[in-house]
Amino acid sequence: MSTTSNTAHTALDDVDDDGSFKRTPSAYTHAVVAGDDGARFAPEAGRYVLYISLACPWANGTLTALQLKGLDSVVDVAVVHPTWRRTRPGDAGDEHTGWWFRQPGDAPVTNTAGHGSHACDDALVPDAANGARTVRELYELAGDTFGKYTTPLLWCTREKTIVNNESMDILRMLNGAFNGPGLARHPEVDLFPAAVRGEAEALNRYIYPSINNGVYRCGFARTQPAYDAAVDELFGALDKAEAHLAAGAAAGAAGPFLTGAAFTWVDLRLYHTLVRFEYVLRRLPPHPTAGGASTPRELPTPRATPLSTRQLTPSHPSHPSVCVPMFFTQ
Repeated sequence: MSTTSNTAHTALDDVDDDGSFKRTPSAYTHAVVAGDDGARFAPEAGRYVLYISLACPWANGTLTALQLKGLDSVVDVAVVHPTWRRTRPGDAGDEHTGWWFRQPGDAPVTNTAGHGSHACDDALVPDAANGARTVRELYELAGDTFGKYTTPLLWCTREKTIVNNESMDILRMLNGAFNGPGLARHPEVDLFPAAVRGEAEALNRYIYPSINNGVYRCGFARTQPAYDAAVDELFGALDKAEAHLAAGAAAGAAGPFLTGAAFTWVDLRLYHTLVRFEYVLRRLPPHPTAGGASTPRELPTPRATPLSTRQLTPSHPSHPSVCVPMFFTQ
């Protein structure tokens, strides 16, 4: 594998001078484009691989979209083990930790802090396309110089490069670019319906920063003020989402979702945040409508995306421990 990157870092490094988590933009933003004969990346069966971690809500959301669209025989999927380990264990000067591929049945994995013993279960799917041992190796194979080795990422096997590693872009591509003949089994599924576009975007203006990204701002905060501000904003937004859903139900809304009858991208992303919030923190506030995320609100899919506490709890070697958790102070 090529080793061009000298800037390896993780989301734990995305913190400003005040100790607040500040997400950095994704580095790869190419698109799979349908209906353009000159497109660099055209929708084709067998050409792309979706690399994910089930511990990551952004990545797991793209897998849900792939399943809802019926693209499981069109886009291959590889799934990492949920525990971060040193990506260059033989290099004492390189302390980067990140995602590893393992085989089902391999020996259990302990994180670098020495906690737990996490099985290699049947949810794991090794990298058949490139034989990479780590997600870092994929980025380096693509000539990456940015150094943040995240999932999800959509890979082109023809060019051996990363198409995109921004979850929202990948959702849009899976939703709209593979609807041609012989591709999606369910082209009628539309996670971005035009009729509710404005409402979904308005909801996202507080759900994304305060809930989807808000849980990261809580978990990766390095100072008590940064943590307290993120927690207050998170629970305020949960209250707002709960009030929105309850008001819709009371008014006889056309359906159970955030925009009514249509299950959209904003529902999908909120669900994947909430189910992890419940499992990891073991404490959802009393939000009977938005909460209870382990039993999704009439999700339009015949099977749940594989998920367990094994995928959710062990991933990062350490979360900042300088902050007093909110529920210990009340």
